[in-house]
Amino acid sequence: MPITKSEKKYCVIDLFAGCGGLSEGFKQAGFEIVAQIEMDKWACESLKTRCLYWQLKERNKIYFYQKYLRNDITWKDIMNRFPEIKKIISYCVIQATFGNDAI
Repeated sequence: MPITKSEKKYCVIDLFAGCGGLSEGFKQAGFEIVAQIEMDKWACESLKTRCLYWQLKERNKIYFYQKYLRNDITWKDIMNRFPEIKKIISYCVIQATFGNDAI
């Protein structure tokens, strides 16, 4: 069955994503975040946490996120329970550097 215009989703790649403010705005506006690329390790951890939130919300499992925030369960517990989310996060959040700093 073909996708209708109303079902069409636009995709976003967030370069130099930081902690994800731009991605968050796009996500809330209905866009699909395909990739978030950032060099800072801790910013990437924030991106992964927000990606986890959206993935659990889409599955109506947001209570796992709330339990995670309360330290009732660990990140590893969630990743073991939802291996498909682990895979999505690993593809979506990319820690990388662009350019050549030697110049």
